[in-house]
Amino acid sequence: DFIPWLGWIDPQGLTARLVKARKALDKFIDHIIDDHIQKRKQNNYSEEAETDMVDDMLTFYSEETKVNESDDLQNAIKLTRDNIKAIIM
Repeated sequence: DFIPWLGWIDPQGLTARLVKARKALDKFIDHIIDDHIQKRKQNNYSEEAETDMVDDMLTFYSEETKVNESDDLQNAIKLTRDNIKAIIM
């Protein structure tokens, strides 16, 4: 920190540990999202089923995020997988 041009050395391995932790967290959250998607497909998702925050966000999940101006508000709010991950974190 005191000598910026030596920042690339990283003798304690902090950068590598941060990258490894981030990958592990991404994998964990992907697993949570995949489990909720599978649960919705298997149970033929109904409104009476017990839901949590991830289930609520998955109602807005869409791979395609382009929205026409004529769409109503429900269709205008689309979340990608990365949006859901960011909210969970």
